[in-house]
Amino acid sequence: LEENVLSYYIKGDPYTFDIEKEGGCLSYTWKGRWNNVDPRDRPENLPADEEARKIAETFLKEHDLMPEGAVYKSVRHSQGLFFDSEKNTSVVSSEDIQVSFTGTLNGLPVFGNWMYVTIGGDGDVLRIFKRWRDAEPYKEFPILSPEEALEELKQTGVVTAVSSPKKATVTEIKIGYYASPPRDEQPYLKPTYYFHGTVEGESETGTFFQYIPAVPELGRGLY
Repeated sequence: LEENVLSYYIKGDPYTFDIEKEGGCLSYTWKGRWNNVDPRDRPENLPADEEARKIAETFLKEHDLMPEGAVYKSVRHSQGLFFDSEKNTSVVSSEDIQVSFTGTLNGLPVFGNWMYVTIGGDGDVLRIFKRWRDAEPYKEFPILSPEEALEELKQTGVVTAVSSPKKATVTEIKIGYYASPPRDEQPYLKPTYYFHGTVEGESETGTFFQYIPAVPELGRGLY
Protein backbone atom coordinates (compact mmCIF):
# COMPACT_ATOMS: atom_id res chain seq x y z
CA LEU A 1 0.00 0.00 0.00
CA GLU A 2 1.36 3.40 -1.03
CA GLU A 3 0.18 6.92 -0.33
CA ASN A 4 0.19 10.27 -2.11
CA VAL A 5 -1.44 13.60 -1.31
CA LEU A 6 -4.95 12.63 -2.43
CA SER A 7 -5.20 8.86 -2.20
CA TYR A 8 -3.97 5.44 -1.16
CA TYR A 9 -3.09 3.03 -3.94
CA ILE A 10 -1.74 -0.41 -4.71
CA LYS A 11 0.19 -0.95 -7.94
CA GLY A 12 -0.21 -4.35 -9.52
CA ASP A 13 0.42 -5.92 -12.89
CA PRO A 14 -1.46 -4.81 -14.90
CA TYR A 15 -4.01 -3.12 -12.58
CA THR A 16 -3.67 -0.27 -10.09
CA PHE A 17 -6.23 0.10 -7.29
CA ASP A 18 -6.77 3.65 -6.01
CA ILE A 19 -9.08 5.08 -3.33
CA GLU A 20 -9.41 8.78 -2.52
CA LYS A 21 -8.75 9.83 1.07
CA GLU A 22 -11.51 12.41 1.29
CA GLY A 23 -14.15 11.38 -1.20
CA GLY A 24 -13.82 7.61 -1.05
CA CYS A 25 -14.05 7.26 -4.85
CA LEU A 26 -12.35 4.07 -5.92
CA SER A 27 -10.86 3.01 -9.22
CA TYR A 28 -9.29 -0.16 -10.54
CA THR A 29 -7.40 0.59 -13.75
CA TRP A 30 -5.30 -1.17 -16.37
CA LYS A 31 -2.97 1.81 -16.64
CA GLY A 32 -1.18 0.65 -19.78
CA ARG A 33 -4.37 0.37 -21.82
CA TRP A 34 -7.06 2.65 -20.40
CA ASN A 35 -6.98 6.02 -22.20
CA ASN A 36 -4.06 4.79 -24.30
CA VAL A 37 -3.69 3.59 -27.87
CA ASP A 38 -3.37 -0.18 -27.81
CA PRO A 39 -3.80 -2.44 -30.85
CA ARG A 40 -5.85 -4.83 -28.71
CA ASP A 41 -8.51 -2.14 -28.38
CA ARG A 42 -9.29 -1.62 -32.03
CA PRO A 43 -13.05 -1.27 -32.72
CA GLU A 44 -13.22 -4.65 -34.47
CA ASN A 45 -11.97 -6.38 -31.29
CA LEU A 46 -14.76 -5.07 -29.04
CA PRO A 47 -17.64 -7.26 -27.88
CA ALA A 48 -21.23 -6.32 -28.72
CA ASP A 49 -22.86 -3.84 -26.35
CA GLU A 50 -25.07 -6.47 -24.68
CA GLU A 51 -22.09 -8.76 -24.20
CA ALA A 52 -20.09 -5.86 -22.69
CA ARG A 53 -22.92 -5.29 -20.22
CA LYS A 54 -22.89 -8.97 -19.21
CA ILE A 55 -19.10 -8.91 -18.76
CA ALA A 56 -19.32 -5.79 -16.56
CA GLU A 57 -22.14 -7.15 -14.38
CA THR A 58 -20.46 -10.53 -13.96
CA PHE A 59 -17.13 -8.96 -12.98
CA LEU A 60 -18.75 -6.69 -10.38
CA LYS A 61 -20.81 -9.48 -8.84
CA GLU A 62 -17.93 -11.98 -8.74
CA HIS A 63 -15.71 -9.45 -6.95
CA ASP A 64 -18.42 -8.19 -4.58
CA LEU A 65 -18.29 -4.71 -6.10
CA MET A 66 -21.94 -4.40 -7.17
CA PRO A 67 -23.63 -2.18 -4.56
CA GLU A 68 -27.11 -2.89 -3.27
CA GLY A 69 -29.60 -0.88 -5.30
CA ALA A 70 -27.35 -0.53 -8.36
CA VAL A 71 -29.22 -0.53 -11.67
CA TYR A 72 -27.95 -0.57 -15.23
CA LYS A 73 -28.04 2.83 -16.90
CA SER A 74 -26.34 2.86 -20.30
CA VAL A 75 -23.58 1.77 -22.64
CA ARG A 76 -21.51 4.29 -24.55
CA HIS A 77 -18.41 4.12 -26.72
CA SER A 78 -15.31 6.27 -26.37
CA GLN A 79 -12.87 6.60 -29.26
CA GLY A 80 -9.27 7.68 -29.56
CA LEU A 81 -8.56 9.55 -32.78
CA PHE A 82 -5.49 10.65 -34.70
CA PHE A 83 -5.31 12.94 -37.69
CA ASP A 84 -4.05 11.42 -40.95
CA SER A 85 -2.44 14.37 -42.71
CA GLU A 86 -2.00 12.46 -45.98
CA LYS A 87 -5.72 11.64 -46.18
CA ASN A 88 -6.75 14.84 -44.35
CA THR A 89 -9.12 12.95 -42.08
CA SER A 90 -9.44 11.64 -38.52
CA VAL A 91 -8.89 7.91 -38.01
CA VAL A 92 -10.06 5.83 -35.03
CA SER A 93 -6.98 4.50 -33.27
CA SER A 94 -8.70 2.81 -30.30
CA GLU A 95 -12.15 2.35 -28.81
CA ASP A 96 -13.68 1.09 -25.58
CA ILE A 97 -17.13 0.59 -24.09
CA GLN A 98 -18.27 2.20 -20.85
CA VAL A 99 -21.06 0.38 -19.02
CA SER A 100 -22.65 2.68 -16.42
CA PHE A 101 -24.77 1.99 -13.35
CA THR A 102 -26.71 4.35 -11.09
CA GLY A 103 -28.10 3.92 -7.60
CA THR A 104 -31.53 3.39 -6.09
CA LEU A 105 -32.77 3.39 -2.51
CA ASN A 106 -36.25 2.21 -1.48
CA GLY A 107 -37.04 1.94 -5.18
CA LEU A 108 -36.19 5.61 -5.82
CA PRO A 109 -33.19 6.99 -7.71
CA VAL A 110 -30.15 8.28 -5.83
CA PHE A 111 -29.03 11.30 -7.84
CA GLY A 112 -25.22 11.31 -7.78
CA ASN A 113 -24.45 7.65 -7.08
CA TRP A 114 -22.63 6.37 -10.15
CA MET A 115 -20.18 3.71 -11.24
CA TYR A 116 -18.91 2.36 -14.53
CA VAL A 117 -16.90 -0.49 -16.00
CA THR A 118 -14.80 0.13 -19.12
CA ILE A 119 -14.51 -2.84 -21.47
CA GLY A 120 -11.78 -3.10 -24.11
CA GLY A 121 -10.83 -5.52 -26.86
CA ASP A 122 -11.54 -9.22 -26.31
CA GLY A 123 -13.83 -8.26 -23.41
CA ASP A 124 -10.98 -7.21 -21.10
CA VAL A 125 -11.89 -5.02 -18.13
CA LEU A 126 -9.81 -1.83 -18.44
CA ARG A 127 -11.22 0.22 -15.59
CA ILE A 128 -13.78 0.32 -12.81
CA PHE A 129 -14.74 3.64 -11.25
CA LYS A 130 -17.13 3.90 -8.31
CA ARG A 131 -18.55 7.05 -6.70
CA TRP A 132 -21.13 5.84 -4.23
CA ARG A 133 -22.62 6.97 -0.93
CA ASP A 134 -24.00 4.15 1.20
CA ALA A 135 -26.85 4.91 3.58
CA GLU A 136 -28.90 3.38 6.37
CA PRO A 137 -32.45 4.32 7.47
CA TYR A 138 -32.81 7.28 9.83
CA LYS A 139 -36.50 8.12 10.25
CA GLU A 140 -39.54 9.17 8.25
CA PHE A 141 -40.39 12.80 7.46
CA PRO A 142 -43.32 14.49 5.75
CA ILE A 143 -42.29 15.81 2.34
CA LEU A 144 -43.37 18.60 0.05
CA SER A 145 -45.92 17.81 -2.62
CA PRO A 146 -44.79 18.17 -6.26
CA GLU A 147 -46.86 21.37 -6.48
CA GLU A 148 -45.14 22.82 -3.41
CA ALA A 149 -41.73 21.86 -4.79
CA LEU A 150 -42.60 23.56 -8.07
CA GLU A 151 -43.44 26.74 -6.17
CA GLU A 152 -40.03 26.50 -4.46
CA LEU A 153 -38.41 26.21 -7.88
CA LYS A 154 -40.25 29.31 -9.07
CA GLN A 155 -38.90 31.22 -6.07
CA THR A 156 -35.38 29.87 -6.51
CA GLY A 157 -35.21 30.24 -10.28
CA VAL A 158 -33.37 27.90 -12.64
CA VAL A 159 -29.67 27.78 -13.40
CA THR A 160 -28.99 27.77 -17.13
CA ALA A 161 -26.32 28.62 -19.69
CA VAL A 162 -28.93 30.28 -21.93
CA SER A 163 -28.26 33.99 -22.19
CA SER A 164 -31.07 36.39 -21.24
CA PRO A 165 -33.52 33.61 -20.23
CA LYS A 166 -37.19 34.57 -20.52
CA LYS A 167 -39.17 31.42 -19.84
CA ALA A 168 -38.55 27.96 -18.35
CA THR A 169 -40.83 24.97 -18.95
CA VAL A 170 -40.67 21.90 -16.72
CA THR A 171 -40.94 18.69 -18.77
CA GLU A 172 -40.00 16.09 -16.13
CA ILE A 173 -40.30 15.73 -12.35
CA LYS A 174 -38.81 12.88 -10.29
CA ILE A 175 -38.37 12.32 -6.59
CA GLY A 176 -35.37 10.51 -5.15
CA TYR A 177 -32.37 11.10 -2.90
CA TYR A 178 -29.51 13.50 -3.50
CA ALA A 179 -25.91 12.27 -3.11
CA SER A 180 -23.55 15.25 -3.01
CA PRO A 181 -20.09 15.28 -4.64
CA PRO A 182 -17.73 12.93 -2.80
CA ARG A 183 -15.60 15.46 -0.93
CA ASP A 184 -18.61 17.20 0.61
CA GLU A 185 -19.65 16.20 4.10
CA GLN A 186 -23.18 14.84 3.91
CA PRO A 187 -24.85 13.37 7.02
CA TYR A 188 -28.13 12.60 5.22
CA LEU A 189 -29.24 11.44 1.78
CA LYS A 190 -32.08 13.93 1.60
CA PRO A 191 -35.31 13.23 -0.29
CA THR A 192 -35.16 15.61 -3.24
CA TYR A 193 -37.21 16.58 -6.28
CA TYR A 194 -35.44 16.59 -9.64
CA PHE A 195 -36.77 19.01 -12.26
CA HIS A 196 -35.76 18.95 -15.91
CA GLY A 197 -36.97 21.18 -18.70
CA THR A 198 -36.31 23.75 -21.40
CA VAL A 199 -35.34 27.40 -21.23
CA GLU A 200 -36.14 30.05 -23.83
CA GLY A 201 -33.90 33.07 -24.23
CA GLU A 202 -33.89 36.09 -26.51
CA SER A 203 -31.95 34.31 -29.24
CA GLU A 204 -31.51 30.70 -28.13
CA THR A 205 -33.08 27.81 -26.26
CA GLY A 206 -31.53 25.25 -23.96
CA THR A 207 -32.22 22.84 -21.12
CA PHE A 208 -31.92 22.89 -17.35
CA PHE A 209 -32.03 20.50 -14.45
CA GLN A 210 -32.41 21.44 -10.82
CA TYR A 211 -32.90 19.88 -7.40
CA ILE A 212 -35.33 21.04 -4.72
CA PRO A 213 -35.03 19.45 -1.21
CA ALA A 214 -38.31 17.76 -0.29
CA VAL A 215 -38.06 17.78 3.54
CA PRO A 216 -38.45 21.27 5.10
CA GLU A 217 -37.34 19.96 8.52
CA LEU A 218 -33.90 19.13 7.13
CA GLY A 219 -33.40 22.63 5.68
CA ARG A 220 -33.26 24.13 2.21
CA GLY A 221 -29.76 22.88 1.37
CA LEU A 222 -29.10 19.63 -0.43
CA TYR A 223 -26.69 18.38 2.25
